Amino acid sequence: YIQDEYIGEIEYHDVVSEKTRTRAFSGVKETFESILVGKGFDVEVINESVRDIIDDIASNPNVLINLTDIRAYDAYTFGHSVNVCVLSVLLGFKMGLNELEIRELGIGSILHDIGKIFVPEDIIKKPGPLTDQEMQEMKKHSLIGWEILREHPEIPVKSARVAYQHHERPNGTGYPHGLSLDKISTYARIVAVADAYDAMTSERLYQEAIMPFEAIQIIDRLGGVQF
Repeated sequence: YIQDEYIGEIEYHDVVSEKTRTRAFSGVKETFESILVGKGFDVEVINESVRDIIDDIASNPNVLINLTDIRAYDAYTFGHSVNVCVLSVLLGFKMGLNELEIRELGIGSILHDIGKIFVPEDIIKKPGPLTDQEMQEMKKHSLIGWEILREHPEIPVKSARVAYQHHERPNGTGYPHGLSLDKISTYARIVAVADAYDAMTSERLYQEAIMPFEAIQIIDRLGGVQF
């Protein structure tokens, strides 16, 4: 949207309501913080957040996507998790996934980065490139996330696998196992695109946000390689 002196107030509608986004943000924050202090988490809190997002998108399938939210760095992971869920569910609808698949995708996408809570904070917040050793620490979040989610049998295995595989790449250069395309789950491949898009279009300590069309061009160019 572009506003100038010739146009009055511009009214736009997000693909999900502010209420839904705020509740989902709080649910992710509560979940991550509970695990960080050694407790389990209430899966129903996540289920409710995902249901709200799915219901909003299902009732407004043609609304333009507006992904502005709180971008304070401490809140980045929580806002990012919600955005990735919204984008993933949108892609799932466009791909014709059924109701059960959309729900599994939503749960997997909103929890895809849950393993990062055990990555040292100085690595997460480092303003420059990571060293090889730091990158090895960062890469552990995929396996950690998988292990956390498998401790909760209420989380579908297909959803938990998203945390494990969303950094795998079709050309076999991803992690943690260097899987080829046919071994990477559909949900993880969807979340990889949503994850990268939101990361590229967000301001972060070590990078400036790029325009949405630029992010889409990069994703398109890396089709078959990274996506």
